[in-house]
Amino acid sequence: MAAFEITFSGYDELTANLKAIAAGVEETALQAVREQAEGILLEAVKLVPEDTGTLMHSGIVEKITDAGHNVLGFRISFGGAASAYALAVHEHLSKYSPASWVTHSLLGKRIHWTRPGSGPKYLERPFLAAAPSLPEKVAARIRDLLMRQRGR
Repeated sequence: MAAFEITFSGYDELTANLKAIAAGVEETALQAVREQAEGILLEAVKLVPEDTGTLMHSGIVEKITDAGHNVLGFRISFGGAASAYALAVHEHLSKYSPASWVTHSLLGKRIHWTRPGSGPKYLERPFLAAAPSLPEKVAARIRDLLMRQRGR
């Protein structure tokens, strides 16, 4: 009988290295997504009407976690003490609009937001602008990590 044997040594070291790489990739991806979310928030702040500043300063980026506290993603939101106002402005003209805004619109009058370019869809507009490039930006960060690890 003719036979060949192939043996493998260093399995534990290989497994440990692969686990470290996977953890690094996950951490890098989450950091990249968070940075993109913070960039979207910064752009959204530029589009929020500013009256008292309450709505403008209520923008936050927060982690979305599962029951085991694993980070699944990030939520960008505005509101806090101004939640009703945040929704009314973002979705104007809608069921969330105050009666005075609806009346104003029915009379053919426009609402003049406090800053030019601000008003409805202040969060949706920068999110939609960033969305097409987000996967590539995250992938680029992961590639950079892997290239750095390869160079070690």
